[in-house]
Amino acid sequence: MLRPWLPAEGPVPMSAGLVAGLVHHYRGDLNGAIALYERALAGPGPDALRTLVLGWAAAAAWLVGDVAQSRRLTEEAEQAAARSGDDRALAMAFTARGMLAAIDGDRRAMHHYARALAHAEAAHDHLQIVRIRANRGSRYLSEGYYREALGELDEAVRLADLAGIAWWGALASVNRGLALTGLGRLDEAARELEVARTGYERVGSSMVGYTLTNLGHIHRLQGHTTLARSHFEDALAIAEESGDTQGRVPALAGLAMVLAETDPDEAIRLTSQAVALASLAKPNALIAATRAAIRTGDLEVAGTQAEEACMAARKLHDRPALAEALELKARAVGGAEAVELLEESATIWAAVGSPLGRARVLLAQARLAGPNGQADAARAEQVLRRLGARALAAEAARVQADLARAALPALSVRVLGGFGVERGGIPVLTNEWQSRKARDLLKVLIARRGHPAARDVLLDLLWADEDPSKAASRLSVTLSTLRAVLDPEKKFDSEYFLANDRTAAWLRLEHMSVDVEAFLSDAAAGLRALAQDNAVAAGRLLTSAEATYAGDFLEEDLYEDWSVILREEARSTYVSVAMALADLAVAAGDQDAAVRYLLRVLARDSYDERAHLLLVTALTHAGRHGEARRMYRAYSGRMAEIDVEPAAFPDADSRRRR
Repeated sequence: MLRPWLPAEGPVPMSAGLVAGLVHHYRGDLNGAIALYERALAGPGPDALRTLVLGWAAAAAWLVGDVAQSRRLTEEAEQAAARSGDDRALAMAFTARGMLAAIDGDRRAMHHYARALAHAEAAHDHLQIVRIRANRGSRYLSEGYYREALGELDEAVRLADLAGIAWWGALASVNRGLALTGLGRLDEAARELEVARTGYERVGSSMVGYTLTNLGHIHRLQGHTTLARSHFEDALAIAEESGDTQGRVPALAGLAMVLAETDPDEAIRLTSQAVALASLAKPNALIAATRAAIRTGDLEVAGTQAEEACMAARKLHDRPALAEALELKARAVGGAEAVELLEESATIWAAVGSPLGRARVLLAQARLAGPNGQADAARAEQVLRRLGARALAAEAARVQADLARAALPALSVRVLGGFGVERGGIPVLTNEWQSRKARDLLKVLIARRGHPAARDVLLDLLWADEDPSKAASRLSVTLSTLRAVLDPEKKFDSEYFLANDRTAAWLRLEHMSVDVEAFLSDAAAGLRALAQDNAVAAGRLLTSAEATYAGDFLEEDLYEDWSVILREEARSTYVSVAMALADLAVAAGDQDAAVRYLLRVLARDSYDERAHLLLVTALTHAGRHGEARRMYRAYSGRMAEIDVEPAAFPDADSRRRR
């Protein structure tokens, strides 16, 4: 909505148009911002002020994907800035040129940003200083210089806090979260992104979509597929409403990544939209398209898409995307060429410093090596579990099983973090379920944990509004449908997985693998071992349990009463497991591991006072004093919400509390 002191149409005073345009810009209403910038530029004004309007207009055009318009506006900004000789104007012009250089793949982007920063500092323009540092951090990220990016972004966050520039502080936090993700510090990255999310929501900005996209990637790596999909879908809706192409493409690519395993056709449709748009995330869109093609078994198309991803990544100097594209191309082409491609990918990941990337390539090399690759697969799984990348760790575990020729469970059901079924290691696709009621019936029976569920109870849960006589017939049909999905080739007796009689139905858990059952079993055994002072056995069992917990029980069915009891039991058990692992890490002097586990506890229970204080202590002992202070402020805020007096800041010699 336009400010009441501006005319409804026609030119507006340049300074007023700039201010009003920035209000729209920061809120994510890019088309509204562009319209106001154009109206401001329609009238006269000094060159220094004109440069600022032109620069912001160029940035808005860049975001909506109109690169040609952004280029024209940037050239005009450079001319006006040169005429003015004003440092603030020159900083704006060089920033706009740096953004164009980035999307063009021009290596001079950092040179332009360096000149922009020098002028902004000369003008004491704190907003532009923070913006430029955030952009420089983003450029470092694009090329895989994660540690350099962190240095730049730490300074941007500090300056934004000092100057009270919440919007740009949130942007710097988004980029900082990306850098932490690249370094494999997933839990810290999630925490940083939540800070950014809060900042954007506080000012009502649709730029929160970038935060949601990046949180979606973390959840996907951690195995929280339901949460990941939800975040990507929300980010996509926000980007489409605001017209933000630079936000839309990564959201499309992320959603396609999630859907590639279960609905590859839909994933391909989404990536075709993303690839057609001008964006820095184009290599990632092509990578998602490659994954979807691999899932459909069309390796020829996958190889072509992977090569296009390599070309796009090389053009933009995007080393992480290039390494991932090479890895996928190896999977598509196979043979001796694949060995060379994986070696090149591994070299890039080592240079970038990404433990996630190195572990993934190690896993791909293990697949190629056959039985001789078991040790590599085991090492990859160990790294991935330590990093909390549960989805990839589970994949590494499956590869180990394949290489060892161990028999995979005839039927595996995943209900932690998302719902999925595998037959002999092959996922059941969405279109293979003939009935949603069959899926719901399986979920209800899993919640019963192998105990018989009375037919009357099932009828009430699944067909509450149906005539009882008709519902009884539907239950019989649904039982048959579910059996057909679980064992379509009828390899087993009809009641091998699912049994029923005239009064009840139940699952034969001894004949299948269910992740929540494995989690609770390992957790109970680990906590018993800990109580018996068997730290070695406890550590092994609790680590296995923690890695299995990819998320809450059936996150897509949060509001179903029948799911509550098992969800709460599993969640409570997880908090106990993670706290126990944090205690073991502290006892071993591994403060970084303690921090990871404590952040996971607080992600489940943000009011756990002991976890908050132990986190502050662990960060202090690790020498991460700035983060310790930030976490203490977060703890104090949580305690204030429930009217609890916060404890004093733990001193450097404080010991963990029992």
